[in-house]
Amino acid sequence: MKTKLHILLAGLIAGLSWPTLAQECVVAFPERLGNWADVKDGRYSGPLIESTDSILKAAGISAKHHGEDRWQNILSKFDAGDIDILAVAVKTPEREQTMQFVGPWLNYRWGPFYLEGTDVTSMETPRVGVNRALQGVWPIPTYLTRLHGEAHWDTPEQLMQKLSRGEIDVILGEYEAILTRASELNIAVRELPNTEMRLTAYMAINKKSACASVSTRLDRAIRDWKQQGGWDSLLVAVQNTGRR
Repeated sequence: MKTKLHILLAGLIAGLSWPTLAQECVVAFPERLGNWADVKDGRYSGPLIESTDSILKAAGISAKHHGEDRWQNILSKFDAGDIDILAVAVKTPEREQTMQFVGPWLNYRWGPFYLEGTDVTSMETPRVGVNRALQGVWPIPTYLTRLHGEAHWDTPEQLMQKLSRGEIDVILGEYEAILTRASELNIAVRELPNTEMRLTAYMAINKKSACASVSTRLDRAIRDWKQQGGWDSLLVAVQNTGRR
């Protein structure tokens, strides 16, 4: 009887102490995302980072931020097991083989922008620049079909430069990020009318990582965050960042 009591008490103590035991996971973020996230002095900052850390903490995860890197390198390191969680990822059939998606938690506004002063609306097949990290990601093909455009894949920075030089006619990307990059480069852009688009993003856990064991808790933390107004607060923070 005494042995059974000890076992019961040990189980209760373990259960009570669980919230204080944080699973350490290496978390990677996308390349600079306009008002959502930035890197200063080698450290990530911005509303997206703060919201991510808040959700991870609620799920009992101790986040170790991976350093700034190109998205293609991030994906390679994720596959190699050096990164446990992608803070922002979109689903593809190929990615679902190695990634456990939780959420969704983000719903980006996307838009096609053109260089002010150009007559894009009269073009039959405009040259559309898209982030090369999004090749094969739904619903990018649908967007390109809707725009009747020919796809040009490159980094967001290179695409903005190509737009300014007239090498592409339209740049397709996250609304706030495009406006921020255009402002930084002193490029006047306009959004094509009546073409607002949305892109849903998740967090993704490496299926081979020990952190995969927290997927249920992380999914629950995301749901709680949204129910508690986290998404609305994040949008306000992003918009306020753009006004500074």
